[in-house]
Amino acid sequence: MFRLDGQVALISGASSPIGRAIAARLAALGARLVLADMDEAGLSACAAELAPQSVCVTGDLSLQATAQRFVQAAREAFNRVDILVNNAGGGVIRNFLEHTPETLRTTI
Repeated sequence: MFRLDGQVALISGASSPIGRAIAARLAALGARLVLADMDEAGLSACAAELAPQSVCVTGDLSLQATAQRFVQAAREAFNRVDILVNNAGGGVIRNFLEHTPETLRTTI
């Protein structure tokens, strides 16, 4: 059976239903989790339910400092990063031709 024992998975948007399902599957396969989300309460509940030894980072990952803190938390706790799941989402929803450089940066 396929296993991820000892591998470290970073999952953004971890307290959302999709993020939580991804985290649950990776934890079930043996991965160690580093979870990030803007929703601190949801993130804590997710970690407590799935893997109490998880590392959690709360904040807006569209900010470079938060993204750096996310990776640094993994390095400090586990000294490695093996899997990255970019599940955090958001953005500006509009017709493509109505986007500006700023709205595209916000979306990406």
